[in-house]
Amino acid sequence: GTAGVFPRNAEHLRSEPLRRMKQALRKNSPTHLALAAAYVDQDDRRMLGQVFQFLGQELAKEEILPETQDGLMMALVIVSGLKETKTKDEWIKWLKNREWMKRVR
Repeated sequence: GTAGVFPRNAEHLRSEPLRRMKQALRKNSPTHLALAAAYVDQDDRRMLGQVFQFLGQELAKEEILPETQDGLMMALVIVSGLKETKTKDEWIKWLKNREWMKRVR
């Protein structure tokens, strides 16, 4: 099993995690972006597809602050469950090669 430890007052990120991730991005809060990612339901394939699509679109943008890029990539690590880290380009390639991404579009 896996246990998550969250900072105090992070519970508001649990409801509608994708919406919360988008809000965190607008507010330039990479920490909240990654925390909200931890609340994504791993069993909801549709939600996962939407989350990965959002993260991929934002990561692919040319004008992106380094801390925002780091937050997006941390969210990808959390949601994907992968143990290794990737560069921005490696994440974009990984996302394009996912079968469910082809179905979501």
